[in-house]
Formats: sequence, C-alpha cells, structure tokens
Amino acid sequence: MRINQEINKINYALINSWCKETSYELVKDNWSLKNKSLGQCAITSLIIQDYLGGDIVFAETIFDNSSVINHYWNFIDNIDYDLTIQQFTSNYKFINKKIVSRNTLLGNLDTLKRYQILKEKVDNYLLELNNIELLIQKCKLCDLEKINGYNIYFGSNTKILMIGEAPAKNGWRITGKAWINEQNKVIPSGKILEKLLINTSVSLFDISFIELIKCFPTDRKNLKNYASNCLYIFDKQIELLKPELIITLGEIPTKALLKELNFKKLSDVTGKEFKYRNSTIIPIFHPSPISPKSYNDNKPIFDNVISKYF
Repeated sequence: MRINQEINKINYALINSWCKETSYELVKDNWSLKNKSLGQCAITSLIIQDYLGGDIVFAETIFDNSSVINHYWNFIDNIDYDLTIQQFTSNYKFINKKIVSRNTLLGNLDTLKRYQILKEKVDNYLLELNNIELLIQKCKLCDLEKINGYNIYFGSNTKILMIGEAPAKNGWRITGKAWINEQNKVIPSGKILEKLLINTSVSLFDISFIELIKCFPTDRKNLKNYASNCLYIFDKQIELLKPELIITLGEIPTKALLKELNFKKLSDVTGKEFKYRNSTIIPIFHPSPISPKSYNDNKPIFDNVISKYF
C-alpha cells in the first residue's frame, strides 16, 4: 500500500509539472494540456527511480500503423508502474524489453536537460505538499489534537477528489487507505459509495480523498467553526491538487465551500454543479448507511451528473 500511495502522490506532482519544455524533442510540437504525458516517459521513469528505486524498463512500442517509438517505465518490487502509458491512444504492443541504466538515459544531453527541469518542478511540488502538512501541525485556531500523518489519500485518478467532514482516530488514519478499517475491510459508507460507482470506469480507491476539518473534533456542535478555520488550508490543498471535480460528502463540507449560497437544505444543492476556484463542485448526500438518502437519493446524481466525469 505504501508504494502505491507514494507512486500516486508523485503522479500528482508529475501531472502538475509536465510541460512542453519537458516533452521529448520529436513530439514536443504535439504536446498539449489534454495529453500532458506525451514525450515524458524517459525523464518520468528517472524521477520515479529517484524517489522509489527499482529498475527502468525500455521497450520498443509498435502501433497498428507499424510506427515504432521507444518507451520507458518503472519496475519496482516485481511490479510495473507506467505513469505515461496514457499518451498512447491507439493499439500497441511492446517488443525487445530490457532493463536500462539511468546513466545511459542521462548520457543524452537533451534527456539530461529535460530531467533537470522536471525534477526541480516535482521537488518543489512535493515540498509544497510538505509545507501544508507543517501548516496543519502549527495551526492553533481550534486548539484541538492534530492529525499525525495521513491528511490526503492519493488515488490514481487525479481528476476527482472527495471531501469528507472530519477525521476519526480509527479507520483510514490507521490503515492509510481511505474507506478501509483496521480489520482491512471496507467501512459501511465506503460500501455504499462502491455501489454508486459500480457503473463507472473507476473504483472507490482510484479517487483521492481528504477531510475538510484537519483536527480531531471534540464537539460536533462546533463543526461549522472548525470547518471555517480549516478552509484556508483546504484552499492550499486544492490549489496544489487541481481536481477537475470535487464531490462534497454531506452538509458540513458543502456549506463551508458554498457558504455564499446560504442554502437552507442540503437537498437544495445536491446533484447541482458549482464552481470552486478552478474546480467543479457537486454536493451529494452523506453516504452513511444510517441515512435513507445515502444510496437511493445519491444514485441518480451519480448516474446522471457525476458519471460524465469518469
């Protein structure tokens, strides 16, 4: 699990760091925001190796039109990790696979230059994530016990972010995986979300997750105040994560993020789309099994509104 979280966290850094300047010279002119990973495979594999070790794999990639290009990815603990495979949109197969050394890749001056640019951008991104964690620890607005460790669950799908209410001292704060308890089982709210996602192309664990409130609440009557105090930290997280879609789970995170609407009932805004920073927010009813709305009222929201983002 640890390596998956580290891979997904670095993936966020890469997606927010890839640019035309770091794309391979021969495909640079085709690079776009819609295909950020184009021409980034060699330097991406080098950066993953910097952080997580393992080997770099080289292969020739043959497409249906018989064109051939070189491709690189990582092999760590007997598992392949390819964070730039999405650049290929047609059928392909790999041939002549082999392990290559980083010195071989960095012996190319163009690769070295692009690697240095991307490495600096990724390092700065991860530093900003760490700075936000330090900010959480230093915050004294609520004077509550701080979370020591996981504040973001990094999913492999960087476009969608779910926002919960507040942390508990058990569950994913212990396991490190959102919606999983200490017995390594999916919690009841997670099971409902899995059912809601069943007709989409992603699983619950592909989706990143954070809570709006960053400390452990002592009095639910003060949740709105706690949420208001944490909003400036949440904004910094959103600025870095840059999700396309934010799904707010229940009343507390929805009211905190959409406070200017001053709505009276959660049902007034659930399933509707709103702008928050550069993201779209879609509020849903909290997926708790004690709520009669958790599945029946959320299902049409997932089927008719949220599904278009998958």
